Amino acid sequence: MNTKKRLRHIFWVALLTVIFGVGIYFFSQQSFVYHATVCDYSHTSAPDKIECWYGLLDTSLATGGAANMLHDYAYLYSHYPNILVPENCHADAHWMGDQMYSALLHSGESLETVDFPETANVCTFGVPHGFFMHLFADHPNAPFVTATCSSFETRFSNIFPTINVQCYHAAGHGFVLAHAHDTSKDAHQLAADTLGQCDTLPNTLTDIERQTCYRGVFTALLEWAAQKQHGLSFDKLHPFALCTTLTNSWKRMCYAGVADRFFREASLTVPSLIEHIAQVEDPSLRVQAFRPAMRVLILRAMPHNSYLSLIPACATVSKELFVACITIFPSALFTGGFPEQEYPKALALCASNQIHALDAEKLCYLSVAKQLALFYPPEKLQAFTDPHVQQAIAQLTEAGKLTTTELDLPNIH
Repeated sequence: MNTKKRLRHIFWVALLTVIFGVGIYFFSQQSFVYHATVCDYSHTSAPDKIECWYGLLDTSLATGGAANMLHDYAYLYSHYPNILVPENCHADAHWMGDQMYSALLHSGESLETVDFPETANVCTFGVPHGFFMHLFADHPNAPFVTATCSSFETRFSNIFPTINVQCYHAAGHGFVLAHAHDTSKDAHQLAADTLGQCDTLPNTLTDIERQTCYRGVFTALLEWAAQKQHGLSFDKLHPFALCTTLTNSWKRMCYAGVADRFFREASLTVPSLIEHIAQVEDPSLRVQAFRPAMRVLILRAMPHNSYLSLIPACATVSKELFVACITIFPSALFTGGFPEQEYPKALALCASNQIHALDAEKLCYLSVAKQLALFYPPEKLQAFTDPHVQQAIAQLTEAGKLTTTELDLPNIH
């Protein structure tokens, strides 16, 4: 075969390969959309629809990997907003991380083969939370956790600046899950034992890494309480009762965890929220409880885009809660958003008449800047050209408050 014929042959082979690949991709996407529609029309209840969609996502993972599964979940999330609601987005992402871990176990491959795509920060890093939770439930010991978190930080911190924090947070989940079959302990003993495991992690951990491990413990325990599993349940009159019995180092995350989970079960309004929070005597712990509880209200309002109507309520709270009230709004919008899509609503929020009426624009943009720094590496922050955001980033950077050890992490849950 002469050179011209060889080149022509190579060209046609390459072209046909591209056409075939595009065709396969297009067919698979059309197939997913079709089957997603079938799930919608063939089931009447939301739980049944979701279970059907989960089955499709399982197939997406098996045939195209984690990036494919996340891409297909994005389609579902955007096309069925009244069923896949922001309030449950983090739990959905947890489930996807769990499926990734199951796939790893079945493949027999090593941890080094795990590849979190850039979209794995969806719904506030629920995917790595779910993955690490089950991994650490199978290996609930400090040396393994430390080595794993260090390894993933080395591999992924250029994409996810807080991957180490997410990893230690999920360790708290895993420590609790490892006790799933132990029915001999009450809530206090389970909390003390699993929080103690967080304290066995090395002294080199930052305060925020250890605190998020504590928060991971409470999130898992309180999920059991909400489901009335393992003999645990909420004291509806005194939801923070458990927290008052714990040592000071554990209390902060207990109040945050209880507020986040208990108020998801309650018919919550701003006045009833303030009434419950008033039970907390310590002002700093009151703030810790107020933020996640207020976030529940905002997430519930997101499907109807009615969250702006909640902003005037910030004027009714005490001075100590006002800053928390304003700054939790951007945080909540990031919780329910997708990568590259979570910040537009937050920017619109900061420019709203409601925020302007409270003279709270600066607080709002500072919160947006902090959230961006949680989700994106430093080099990507410059791509956000909004002048208010850039001014906030510059201010936080100058004050040394734009590092993963300084950032407040209200979205970790």
